[in-house]
Amino acid sequence: MTQPQNNADYDPLSAALKRPAVSWKDVPVNTVKKLAVESISREAQTTVFGSNPPKLAFWDPKPGEAQGNPKMAAVFDVTEDGEPKSLWAPIPSSMLTALAEAQQAAGQRIGPGGTLEIYIAQQVDKGKGNPQNVFKAKYTPAPAGFGQPDPVAASTPAQPSQPATPASDPWSTPAQPSDEPPF
Repeated sequence: MTQPQNNADYDPLSAALKRPAVSWKDVPVNTVKKLAVESISREAQTTVFGSNPPKLAFWDPKPGEAQGNPKMAAVFDVTEDGEPKSLWAPIPSSMLTALAEAQQAAGQRIGPGGTLEIYIAQQVDKGKGNPQNVFKAKYTPAPAGFGQPDPVAASTPAQPSQPATPASDPWSTPAQPSDEPPF
């Protein structure tokens, strides 16, 4: 979990560098990535892709400026397939737009305990060699009371749990190939 941003020692880049980023390389269109959200977003400066050591990224300077403004991103700590990762949404980008729309549709801020489902809806060729991914996202908020003690469970003796039946679990059925968007 990240430190609060009001802590003078907090460095938003330090946590991001410790986790690999969620990768979209070679991910086919309409393949959904399901991410468990561990933190609210924080703003961090991006680095130049492929630079080693990492070099901070800046926009091209305007006439008369020595250096352009920093390129920023909204960053979330997430878990993908049990592995801690960072989800980077450059400002501006299709990923940022998709996350903002998902947050608005959910009616609450993307935060810990929630689930993000993200997929590449299409790829647009901008004539620069690499097609641009256009993302879509869905956010499912954390269950009510997430992170809070459950007063009913604390006062009720533990009951043996019933095993889930495959028919009752909508995620247990394999997805059928389709040309339709996932959601």
